[in-house]
Amino acid sequence: MESLAEIESAAKKLPLSQQQKLVRSLTSNLRSSDRETHAEGRPLGSDYLLAAPDDAPAMTPERVKQLLEDSP
Repeated sequence: MESLAEIESAAKKLPLSQQQKLVRSLTSNLRSSDRETHAEGRPLGSDYLLAAPDDAPAMTPERVKQLLEDSP
């Protein structure tokens, strides 16, 4: 795979449980490599909850889908 689009396409074909595992792994790697963050968060079991600013749009399933479609 040579492009982000190819990787995203392959990831979308994974079963949901494997997609979730991939997201957790990538998130963990990002937290490890970049300790500076502007989001406030806290651990919740093996997951990490981030607090969005009060004026942030609601993260509905439709909004998430649109953001994924719009991402490079």
